[in-house]
Amino acid sequence: MKSAGSSIAFDSSAELEYRAAYAATHAPKFLIDAAGAAIAAGHYGAGMAAVRQAIPQLEARRISDIPMDAWRAAFPLPYESNLRSEAARNQVDPMLIAGLIRQESAFESKALSHAGAVGLMQVEPKTALKLARELKVRYARARLTDPGYNLQLGSRYLANLIQSFGTPEAALAAYNAGEDHVVQWTTGQNFLETPEFVESIPFTETREYVQIVIRNADVYRSVYGPPPSADRQQTRHSPKKGVKAVAEQPAAASEPAAAGEPPLQGAGEIR
Repeated sequence: MKSAGSSIAFDSSAELEYRAAYAATHAPKFLIDAAGAAIAAGHYGAGMAAVRQAIPQLEARRISDIPMDAWRAAFPLPYESNLRSEAARNQVDPMLIAGLIRQESAFESKALSHAGAVGLMQVEPKTALKLARELKVRYARARLTDPGYNLQLGSRYLANLIQSFGTPEAALAAYNAGEDHVVQWTTGQNFLETPEFVESIPFTETREYVQIVIRNADVYRSVYGPPPSADRQQTRHSPKKGVKAVAEQPAAASEPAAAGEPPLQGAGEIR
């Protein structure tokens, strides 16, 4: 999927008007308004890019320092009903799923990675087939671009990974780099604290991916409020602070190409 850069192509009159006002005045408010109009029109990547242009280093700011409409444009929550429904069904924090989607696809339902991962949660077809069988639903590759179907499969996959590895951070590492790599990194290790595991991840891309998704989830909770009590309990989350060491034969490591700045979407292509 082509990512939205600093040059934003708006195709609605409201977006164009705000963009023109920004060009004439350089007032960030007009760019934030353009971002909101883009989000309302379903142009999520463009909206997020507009806010980044208006407010550099947004993620380093305190929530109270930035207008809430800017945060909502930078961290949109489309498909909220389906997302919360699947999160509740799988006992996963919905804001964690939202944070993952923001990094994986920027909420572009037709996103396609070079590795063949598809849709909001960038689910690979071979993984989707297994998940469909587990859920006893019909598998159709074409349906992976359907937000509801993609959320159904992707949420179950994330829930399974949390169950297998014990923490959201380890699950996210597996989501990005593959389960075999996380098995290799944790076998024989005794990580007493989750941050210790995250800092030990040898792949720069995966380490930054985990940090970004967790940060995204934190922002989503601050912007949209804490999840209902029924959603707070993550899928069979291990009560231990450490990461589970899964005793399986690890695969040979092959670090994904490191990027100086982690991409906004398609970061989880290595599954």
